[in-house]
Amino acid sequence: MAKTKKKRDRGGRPALFENAEEMRTKIEEYVKNCPDTKRVFFKLKDEVVSEDVPCPGMTGLALYLGFNSRSSLYEYEKK
Repeated sequence: MAKTKKKRDRGGRPALFENAEEMRTKIEEYVKNCPDTKRVFFKLKDEVVSEDVPCPGMTGLALYLGFNSRSSLYEYEKK
């Protein structure tokens, strides 16, 4: 009779994402719809124009993905 290997339960919190593709989709969603913006000023001839542009950051991304901090995201990367 062949022995079957059992999955070893390491304990702890389960992973936030099943696979890399699921995480990639969530990251792309954050970059596309980034709530973080900064005001940029442009000089056009004789006038100055300002515009809000998306400004995605690592901390905002970490929070959007469901991590508690940027360092948690870096720890998750090691897995």
